[in-house]
Amino acid sequence: MKLLLVIAGLLGLTSLGSLLLWAWGASAKPPSEPAGPQSQGTVALVEPEIDFGRVDLGSKIRGSFTVVNNSGATVALKEVAKSCSCTSAELTCGELAPNGRADLRFEIKTGVLRGRRAETIMLSVSSGGQQLGTLAAKVLFEPTGIVTVEPSTVVLTRAESKVTLAVRIDSVRSQGKVLDAVSSHPCVRIDKTSLPLLHLELDTDALHESSIETKCVVYTSVPGEDEVSIPVRVRK
Repeated sequence: MKLLLVIAGLLGLTSLGSLLLWAWGASAKPPSEPAGPQSQGTVALVEPEIDFGRVDLGSKIRGSFTVVNNSGATVALKEVAKSCSCTSAELTCGELAPNGRADLRFEIKTGVLRGRRAETIMLSVSSGGQQLGTLAAKVLFEPTGIVTVEPSTVVLTRAESKVTLAVRIDSVRSQGKVLDAVSSHPCVRIDKTSLPLLHLELDTDALHESSIETKCVVYTSVPGEDEVSIPVRVRK
């Protein structure tokens, strides 16, 4: 009888110990982590770059970029800078709700200078008075006319000190001719004996700066394009 009582007591103690261990484990278990916020996304340009290719000299190109707000908060948009005074831009709205869209409309005067160009419009993005970042919208184009020059831009260095330019006139649109060409800096010499081909050569003895931005001017008999400027970059 005593043996049975001892066994029952031991079983009771074992059950009590198990219960206490379970209670301690339950209290010691760390609380579950609260669900974190979902990704806030970004404010971005749907298409950050537009390439118009070749366009007419002295014309205007127009288009628009789309800004989309995936940030989850209302944001303010503001134009902060343009790379050229030839560019005008306008936002369809200055405040963008979550998942909202706005257009950035622009107009660029192509001017009279030839060569590949890139103009940029910068937008600032803020929310609640806090700056979130900037967006850069880039427009690429190459102004051309009846008179074309290949290559349209020139880089001269000690290693590559010579280049040949081919001046062409669209015979369908004009019967003009290439009359002359001059360099705007003495370090760039022009051989005009093979017009309409021009042979440019860097004269390092006349170059006193480490680099300069100059140009060559081609004179033609084409109305409106009687002076054609070709940018020339010179590097020692």
